Amino acid sequence: MPSPPLRLAIVGAGAAGLVASHELRREGHTPVVFERAVAVGGTWLYMPPAMSFDPRAVGATVTHYSSLYASLRTNLPREAMGFLDFPFAAGAAFPGHEEALRYLEAFARQFDLLRLVRFQTEVVRVRRWSDGRWAVTSRKLGEKGSSVGKEKFYDAIVVCNGHYTEPRIAAILANYLYDFPFLGDDSTITVDDNRVDPLYKHVFPPEVAAQLSFIGLPLKAIPFPLVELQSKWVAGVLSGWIKLPSKDEMMEDVKAFYSKLQACGWPKRYTHNLSKCQFEYDDWLAEQCGHPPIEEWRKQMFTINLKNKTARPESFRDEWDDYHLVAEENEDFNKFL
Repeated sequence: MPSPPLRLAIVGAGAAGLVASHELRREGHTPVVFERAVAVGGTWLYMPPAMSFDPRAVGATVTHYSSLYASLRTNLPREAMGFLDFPFAAGAAFPGHEEALRYLEAFARQFDLLRLVRFQTEVVRVRRWSDGRWAVTSRKLGEKGSSVGKEKFYDAIVVCNGHYTEPRIAAILANYLYDFPFLGDDSTITVDDNRVDPLYKHVFPPEVAAQLSFIGLPLKAIPFPLVELQSKWVAGVLSGWIKLPSKDEMMEDVKAFYSKLQACGWPKRYTHNLSKCQFEYDDWLAEQCGHPPIEEWRKQMFTINLKNKTARPESFRDEWDDYHLVAEENEDFNKFL
């Protein structure tokens, strides 16, 4: 039986937070998105180093920590990296961070998501109450004398704050830590050697599913389609038309997954690395949601690009010639235009 509309708190307005708010609202829920930066975009919101102060620092006035560098271009072809039903506009094969940000801004405008976002607002504390609701305490940033606001209650929490904002070594973009300082012990998860534990299918902590979920944790995968499918799954579960296994069954699945990683010799820090199974994972999510699997052209484009990148790491962005796949992409996306 479908659940009644829920009031939901989403932490972060990057790609994951935007698509989560879109999918949850499509299900009839009321999402509120907390974003500590001045605009949407998450990791794609570039700010020069001289301005990129940590907003958690005492007296900070700038509210975004940028993990990009000025000349960054994506390492994925634009056609492959877009959302499943919102094509990336024509342009350079490997867009710069400005184009990626414009794409997310266009997505937010297209689906009227900006009015859901509370900008320059940091989630300070999330606590679970005995009645199953979650109390969220937030504070406004960038204002003199800013203070912690009152607690407000939500039926569920969706964490979309990414993994590019807490560096192990600040100069290395790809080596960032998962960090959830606003969560307490009642979240039932811990982070050990960059493993967020325990999570069923990288999304739900079994003990508090589905009232707490994480979107966008996996690494080494095409991020936008992945977070879109995760969001569809979370939205369907919260609405009641997708059923999760029991808590015990989810925990057994997590344990079996860890055993598989150990047997392969992978350390804990590779727990959310999907380099060997991303499309298997994507297609599993799609099946749960009654959505078609990831398009074959997108899978081929990713595979060919990976080979090119391995063979020509310095020049693969400028030697892309698989335009037959772009033609397939254009034909596939015509139904959305």
